[in-house]
Amino acid sequence: MDEYFDCLETIAPRMNSMRYDVSAELRYDMMSDALWWSDERPAFNDAKDHWCLRPVLRYRTSVIVRSPEAEGLRFWDRARELFPEWPGFHEFRKTSSKELLEFYCQHSRAALDSFHNAIDE
Repeated sequence: MDEYFDCLETIAPRMNSMRYDVSAELRYDMMSDALWWSDERPAFNDAKDHWCLRPVLRYRTSVIVRSPEAEGLRFWDRARELFPEWPGFHEFRKTSSKELLEFYCQHSRAALDSFHNAIDE
């Protein structure tokens, strides 16, 4: 996990260049079981760059679902230091709401069902 933690510094310039878009679409990332918006992830060339952002997204989602996961807090804090203007830190996106909880529950459940179905086949 330290490899991904150190990678946050590498992606910081790209993350700082992201701009908040009021019409960004809410999405779900099955690999991290996390919510994200379409204006939060640049087109990374290296898969490792996606992976180092996932603990940040997961931690934020754990806060949204009112169950903060301590192991992600250091990623969250480091990301806030390195790319404070990132749209993912917008207040609405880190605050629990009925809409976000419903979206998360629906997509998380569908992903788990899909995974179980794939195993059963």
